[in-house]
Amino acid sequence: MGDYYIERPAGDIVAASYGQWGLVDAWRREKPELWLARKSYSPVRLPDKRIDKPYPGMPLAIWVRNRYNHTSLNRILFRWHVGKDSGESWGPDVGPGHGGAIVFPVRNWKDGEYLSISVYEESGFLTDHYHLLVGSNPRKKGFSSNTDAACEISQDAFAYIVSGKDFKITFSKETGLITECIYHAQNLIKSGPYLNLYGTYYKASVFQNDGQGAFGVRPSGWKCDGISCHIAERNAIVEISGTYPGGNHLDKWQFEYGYDPVHVLFRIAINGDGILTTTYTINNPPSEYILEAGVSYILSDDIDRLTWDREAVFSGYPEDHIGRPSGVAYRYRENGKDTYRTEPSWSWSQDETNYALYGGLDTGNHGTNDFIAARENIYFASAILSGRKERVRVEADGKSVSVRLCPSRDEDPDLADGIKLTINNELYYDLGNGSGAIVRSGDGYLGNYTYPEVHLDAGYTASAQMRLTDNDEYDL
Repeated sequence: MGDYYIERPAGDIVAASYGQWGLVDAWRREKPELWLARKSYSPVRLPDKRIDKPYPGMPLAIWVRNRYNHTSLNRILFRWHVGKDSGESWGPDVGPGHGGAIVFPVRNWKDGEYLSISVYEESGFLTDHYHLLVGSNPRKKGFSSNTDAACEISQDAFAYIVSGKDFKITFSKETGLITECIYHAQNLIKSGPYLNLYGTYYKASVFQNDGQGAFGVRPSGWKCDGISCHIAERNAIVEISGTYPGGNHLDKWQFEYGYDPVHVLFRIAINGDGILTTTYTINNPPSEYILEAGVSYILSDDIDRLTWDREAVFSGYPEDHIGRPSGVAYRYRENGKDTYRTEPSWSWSQDETNYALYGGLDTGNHGTNDFIAARENIYFASAILSGRKERVRVEADGKSVSVRLCPSRDEDPDLADGIKLTINNELYYDLGNGSGAIVRSGDGYLGNYTYPEVHLDAGYTASAQMRLTDNDEYDL
C-alpha cells in the first residue's frame, strides 16, 4: 500500500492527515514500514540477535525455518561475512513449512564478533538480512560515572555558574534555565531544561470524538518559581521549580476537556567530568492519555549529526533505515534541492521537507527524516557539533529511554533558535485518525492496541543522563 495524498498547485494538501500510512511514499520510494512488513512476513526465518559460539574446531550451524509455500531452501542463497571471512552457499534441501540447518565453515569463532547474513531468492531479490552477535559480548555497553574531578559554584546577581573539568554552565536566576554551557570553548547547550509532555484528551480511535484532541505542554510557557544551587558530595546540585500553562479543548460535540497549570521540579546533578543527570517531578500531570513524557534541552544550532547505539527490534536493517541499531544521521543531505510536486532523486530518509505536514510552501531546514527520527531503547545518542568532535551524549540502559532531535522552532516558535534535544522516558504511539499530536500519523480509527496506554500518577518522577564529551567510546 502506498501513501495517498494530493499535492495541489496552490500548496494545499488533500488527505494530509491520513494519507501517509503507506509502505511506500507518493513517489513510490521505500518507507521504513516496508522493511518492517518484509521482516514480519519473511519466508526465511533465522534466530535473531544472538547465536551460540561453536566449540573449537567445529563448524557453526544455525537453525533456519522455511516459511515459503512453494520453494525449497536449496533455491535460496545465503551470503555471509564475519571479520575478514566471507562466503555464500545455497540453503539445505528443506521443503515448505519445515526447518533445517545452515552450516558455516570451521574458523576461529570469537565472542563478540558479528555474523552478517543476507538471504536472496534466485532472482537476486533480497528476502531478509540478519546481523548476529556470536556468543556473548565481552564488553558491556555502558559508561563510567566515577571521577576525581569536583564542581565549583560561583554566582552574581543574575546567575549561578557551575564549573568543572573543561566546562562551565550558567543558569539564569530569573528563568532557572541554562543560558550557556561551554565545553572545550564551544557553547553546546543554549537553554533548558524543559518538560516534554504530549498527550490526547481522548483516543483518536473513539469514533464519536473528532480526532483533534491532542495537547502539548508549551516549553516557552515556562515560569520559574525559584532556583537554588549547592554542592553535595563534590557534585553541583541545581534545583528549579516552576509552572507550565494549562490547556483546554472544545470538541465538535461541544464537550470540554482541559488540564490545570502543570507544576514541575527539576533537579540537575552535575559532576566534575560534565555528566548532567536531570531528574524531573511532575506534581500534577494531566490525567489524560500520555504520548510522550521526558525532558528537553536546546542545543547549539551548529549541531549537524547524530550518532547512536540502541537495542533495535531486529538485528538487520537497510543502511539508511531510521530503525537501524546504530549509525550516523546527518542533518543535511549532501546534494539536491527539495521542490514541491517534483520527484526526489534521493531516498525517503534524506527528505528535508514534509509537504504533507507543513504544506506546499514548506522551505525545509527541518533536518533529514533520518536526523529527526526518534531512537528508542538507546545505550547512547550523541548530538555533535559541525566539523568538530564536541557533543552532548545521552546515556541509558538500552531499555527505557528514547531520543530525538529537531529544530526547536518546529515544535515551539517562541523557543530560542537551535536544535531541540528531547529525552523521553515514556513514549506511546497513538495510531488514530491523524490526531495532530507530535506523532502526526494515522490509521483511520484503528487506534493502538499493541501495548498499554500511558497515564501518569501525581508526583511522576523520572531521570535522564547526558554528558559533555568528545567521543562515543564505551568504558565499562
